[in-house]
Amino acid sequence: MKKVVVNTILFFFLFCCINVVYAGESLNLKEIVSGKFQPETIADMVPTSDGEYYTRMNAEGTQIGKYAFKTGEQVEVIFDTEKAREC
Repeated sequence: MKKVVVNTILFFFLFCCINVVYAGESLNLKEIVSGKFQPETIADMVPTSDGEYYTRMNAEGTQIGKYAFKTGEQVEVIFDTEKAREC
């Protein structure tokens, strides 16, 4: 009986020690609100209401394009600063 009690206590002690070692660093509110766990996304991507396309501005900031989610290719130019100046 004594051996069973000692083994049980030893098991729980080892379990607790292993749990502490593998727990890693603690999580706190400061880390959560700092953006450390923010998922990476495509910058400036705005999905359209149909869910098949998204819009975004080109790198030069001169056009807003419509892109297909399936292919990632531009399917239409929605706004172009060069054409807007011609109006």
